[in-house]
Amino acid sequence: MLLLVLFYTTLGGMISVVITDYIQFIVLSVGMLVACVSAVNHLGWTHILATVRDTYGEAGFNPFHGDGFGPSYVMWQIFVAGLVFCAIRQTAVIQACSAESTATVKRLYIRYAVLEWEMATLARIFRVARLAQSACKSS
Repeated sequence: MLLLVLFYTTLGGMISVVITDYIQFIVLSVGMLVACVSAVNHLGWTHILATVRDTYGEAGFNPFHGDGFGPSYVMWQIFVAGLVFCAIRQTAVIQACSAESTATVKRLYIRYAVLEWEMATLARIFRVARLAQSACKSS
């Protein structure tokens, strides 16, 4: 695989790498959306929400609830997610360092924040769909 990547990078340059990454992003995004819609259609949104309510109660919908994670955990996650996104994630740091102005950096981070929120939302839908599927199999 490494030899294949070296070969097409040598022939096409970095443009071929960017195009390949873009195509991979499109395929993965479409696959995630199809899987998410399929899971919700198969299980039913009301069944998924009822399973979360029956399993976790109010804490399943409100992370600040006393039986849930609590405010300190939520604030910790916001801090860690912000630190990881702004300081550790390689692509974000490289793009921020190579941007022509601070306004460009702000626009990049706003766009990335929306994309990260969308990915996290899809991941949450997958998790609650899996919980509902497990509840269906156990009953």
